[in-house]
Amino acid sequence: MKVKLGQVGHFGLAVRDPQASAAWWSRHFDLAEMFRFEDGVGMTNDAITIVFHRGVPHPGAIDHVSFHVENMDALRAALASLSEAGVK
Repeated sequence: MKVKLGQVGHFGLAVRDPQASAAWWSRHFDLAEMFRFEDGVGMTNDAITIVFHRGVPHPGAIDHVSFHVENMDALRAALASLSEAGVK
């Protein structure tokens, strides 16, 4: 039997400072705090939940993550905004 997969419930990222990471993501993306725990913060919107937990980041563990946006104009505007914020 194959297990039928649904939507992604959430994904977790190991970060040095969960509160600082959550603040950065809420400043640049439409995410709001959903919950906190001793060493982490869950951020969410209608489409995704990202959990930042204290740990050693391993950037190579995830090749990339893609988020859908409304259209190419929205993508270009998002890229410009992130570039202005110093994101490479």
